[in-house]
Amino acid sequence: MRGMKPVPATAVAALVLSAVLGAQAIQWTAQEKPIEERIAMLREMPDSARARETAALALRIRALMGAAHKVDLAQYLASRATEGDFGRDTLQEVTTTLAEAIGESKSASAARAL
Repeated sequence: MRGMKPVPATAVAALVLSAVLGAQAIQWTAQEKPIEERIAMLREMPDSARARETAALALRIRALMGAAHKVDLAQYLASRATEGDFGRDTLQEVTTTLAEAIGESKSASAARAL
């Protein structure tokens, strides 16, 4: 394969590791599972309903107290929210949810470290 550069072993190792870690299924709690299922259905919804549902899901995620996978849900929702133009307000709800979830996660990590 002339002209192709060899891939460094560290890059290959990083790719394999990310694939393995990404393949681990999340065990959603009873609170989280219905939200995850609704996020999974967003692509099937008409755009007119999708914006409202996306904003509503953002609020539901924010309302979760001490959820183990709050950041995962917020990231999942954010990935779906950017697949179209559902308006500034919808995107702001999703962004706020993700920022708050990350902030809560960092605070919880810091408290555990003490």
